[in-house]
Amino acid sequence: MTKQEIAEMIAKYAITDNRDGRIKISNTKIVTDAIYKQIISVKPEIVAYFADERAEYQRRRQTFEEIPGVKELRAARAEREAWRTKMRRAMERGTCRYPTAPKSDEVAIAEKYPAAKFALMVEEQRYGSNAELASIAAKAYDALSNGEPWEQVKAAYDADNKAFVERHLWD
Repeated sequence: MTKQEIAEMIAKYAITDNRDGRIKISNTKIVTDAIYKQIISVKPEIVAYFADERAEYQRRRQTFEEIPGVKELRAARAEREAWRTKMRRAMERGTCRYPTAPKSDEVAIAEKYPAAKFALMVEEQRYGSNAELASIAAKAYDALSNGEPWEQVKAAYDADNKAFVERHLWD
């Protein structure tokens, strides 16, 4: 079977990977004995397809993480959020024992690495409540994950956002 046929079979029968060499067929209402035998006959190809998909995901994720400053900015934001949580708890207790402020300067890191600031913003906005804006952010995220230069991706992102605003200016 071709890769396209495997992908169609996976989508049609809602086949999932257990990541241990086994697969699960979730859409069992339409699976007959003949279809089940066909799926089992191409099981190695299905498992290989899922392995290829995982490898592609890892490659794209690694490309995104290699954007200069992403790891540093992400760590600074996590440190700031942990401090905020500790500060809230100290305020609720009223013990006057406040945690020390984070040592990393998130603003300075963001200014030093504008690509990282843009990349993390796009990563967050992919899950926004407005589907159209989320798809614009997802498009930019995919481009960054494919290794496209961030300046070009940002220019396209800004153009898409501007077009969105012009379309919905009077909504």
